[in-house]
Amino acid sequence: MIKETRLVRVLVATVMIGLPTLAAGVSATEVTSTSSVSPQTSPGSGQQAKTATVRVVAPEASVRLQADPAAQPIATVKAGTLLEVKFHEGDWYGVLLPADANGLRQYGFVAANQVEPVKFVAQAPQVATPRDLGPPREVPLQPRNVPAQSPDLRYIGREGLYLSLVVPYNRFPGGLRGDPVLTNGSDLLIAPWKPHDNVGAGVSFGSRSTNWAWEIAYLRSSHDTTFLVPEEAGGGTFVYGQYEGKAVFNRLSFDARRYWLSGHRIQPYFLIGGSLPWFRAKEAAFVNGAVGDANFFGLGADVGAGVSVWAYSGLSASIGPVYNYDIYLSAKGGSGDWETLKDTLTHSGIKVVGTITYVF
Repeated sequence: MIKETRLVRVLVATVMIGLPTLAAGVSATEVTSTSSVSPQTSPGSGQQAKTATVRVVAPEASVRLQADPAAQPIATVKAGTLLEVKFHEGDWYGVLLPADANGLRQYGFVAANQVEPVKFVAQAPQVATPRDLGPPREVPLQPRNVPAQSPDLRYIGREGLYLSLVVPYNRFPGGLRGDPVLTNGSDLLIAPWKPHDNVGAGVSFGSRSTNWAWEIAYLRSSHDTTFLVPEEAGGGTFVYGQYEGKAVFNRLSFDARRYWLSGHRIQPYFLIGGSLPWFRAKEAAFVNGAVGDANFFGLGADVGAGVSVWAYSGLSASIGPVYNYDIYLSAKGGSGDWETLKDTLTHSGIKVVGTITYVF
C-alpha cells in the first residue's frame, strides 16, 4: 500500500512537471501554423482580396488591357452585364469577363464610372496546415484566363483621332459623259472628253472607334486629257477636232468605314459616303474673246471596300477599290460667275486607293 502511494506521487509529479512543456509545444505549433499563411492580396492594391460583382450601367463599356483610358480595349460589354470583380483601386475595377464559347474568361479593367457595385462580400481566409502546404515550387507567370489563341494585342487598332496619307489611282473609263462643248451664247467652255488615268495624292483626318471610323479626305490629281473642239468644215457645218490639254481634279470626301475583326492584325472594312468634286480644265474657256481656265463643280457618292493591315498598334496600311459617281452641276470660265448647267456632265468609275494611317 505504501509502495503504490509513492508510485502514484511520482507519476503525478512527472505529469505536473511535463505539462508546461507540452502546453508550450502546442502553443508554438499553433502559432507557427497560423502565421505561415496570410490572407491573399490583390497585386499592387494592398487590400484584402474580395469577391464582388458590378453591373454595367453605361450603354457600352470598354474593358481594357490596363487601368488606363488610353489602353487597348479587349472587349466591349453592354449595359446590364454582370462582371466579377477581382481587383479595385481608385477609378478602376479589375474584372473577369463572362466565359466565351470555349469556357475561357479574359481579365481586364473597366472604369468605375461605367459600372455600379451589386454586392461585396469579403472572403474568409483559408488557413492551411503544414502538411497541406507542400514544398515550395516555381510557377511561371502567365496572363490569367486569356485564351491560348487570343489575338496579339500589339496589332489591335487603337481608338482615337488619326491622320492618313492617301494615294488614289484615278481612272476615267469612258471619260466624262455629256456635251463636251458648253455655251451661253457668248462664252464657250470645253470640258475634258477623255482624261488619262494617273496617280494622285491626298490626306485624310478622322476618328476611329472599335468597329467604326469617320473621316474627311482631300484628294487631288493632275491628268493629261483629250478635248473635242468644234471646227468649221464648210457649208455651215462643223466637225469635232481633238487636241491634248491638262485638267486638275479635286475631291473633298466625307466617308464612314465599318471594320470587322477589329481585334486582329488584318481587318476588312466597308466604306460609304458623299463628296464634293470639282476640276479645272486649263485654257479651255473662251470668255469675251479671252482664253482662260474652265471650272466645273458638282456632287458625288462614294462606295468601297478594302482591308487594313496593322504593322503595330496605331500604325496601319490599307488598300481597296472605291466606286465614285459624280455629277457636275455648275461651271464658270475664267474670272466669270458660276452658272448652272442645263446639260450636266457625269462621271463614274472605280479607282484603287491606298492609305497609311497613324492613330494618335
